[in-house]
Amino acid sequence: RLQRFCQQGGFLLWSTLSTVANALKYQGVNVLVNLYAGVPYNATWMVALEVCFGVGLLIGNFQQAFQSRLVRHWIEGDLAMFWRLLALALRGSFLMTSVCVAPFLVCPHHVLTLWLGNVSPPHAAEFVRCIAVHCLLDALTGPLTTAIVATGRIARYQIGVSIAMGSGFFL
Repeated sequence: RLQRFCQQGGFLLWSTLSTVANALKYQGVNVLVNLYAGVPYNATWMVALEVCFGVGLLIGNFQQAFQSRLVRHWIEGDLAMFWRLLALALRGSFLMTSVCVAPFLVCPHHVLTLWLGNVSPPHAAEFVRCIAVHCLLDALTGPLTTAIVATGRIARYQIGVSIAMGSGFFL
């Protein structure tokens, strides 16, 4: 029982590391933008994050449908089906995200005008374009995270992801 408890505790600690890095990524950047760029840019950053969070909710629900099946196929040792489902989840996530963020990449000024009227914050289009590209890359992380968690070997993954996410705060 003690060994099982230590394994679960280790898994919890490594998972917590990425949660802290994620908070640093979004809330830390929010604080820095507010301190050094001022309120108008903070409003712009928050508009861009709303786009990212909206797309992320849609894609997250799609990816959640694959999670249990990916874990089940890994546990059962059906690696062919595991890799097939992982590829399907990656392609589907990227395609759905592409469809969602395409308007923000192609004509962000028009979308922001429809959404916010003529009161959009300064440089909102540029921020939204950057966050749309981030959403495209982020769409690939959900299925990959599930695949790595299914293996049970998450320490190196969590360290790498935490460094990558936390580096956004320092850049």
